[in-house]
Amino acid sequence: MGNEDSLAFERVPEKKHQRACARIQDALAKVGIQVTADYTCAWAMNAAPGRRRDSVFRLPNVGAMKAARLEYDVKLDTSWILSDRAEAMLAGSRAGVRTALIRSPRNERRFDVTPDLVADDLGTAMRFLNRLQLALTR
Repeated sequence: MGNEDSLAFERVPEKKHQRACARIQDALAKVGIQVTADYTCAWAMNAAPGRRRDSVFRLPNVGAMKAARLEYDVKLDTSWILSDRAEAMLAGSRAGVRTALIRSPRNERRFDVTPDLVADDLGTAMRFLNRLQLALTR
């Protein structure tokens, strides 16, 4: 789930975005992670005319997380959102989801939200969460 500004602002064609998503899903499947649903938000109020609209799925709104809870019985209090975006940290905090901030050199807005985990890169965050999951299942 997340804001897909490249679609909203028409920097990437839809088919190219779909191919990238398919590659990500394939890579995740190879390590045993199945993507059940995609709550990508390709709209924004200041986007290109065909993509200009508000959405409860646009972070920092919590619509995507609530939809996952209702549609797939996702337990938000034991779920994590991983991102390098402040909007995702705010949305996770609002929805009661644990948050993992991936450090990024990007200069972006900051919110008064303290993430549960800060990692230098996605791989480090994933290794930590895998170890945590193993510890909790023992």
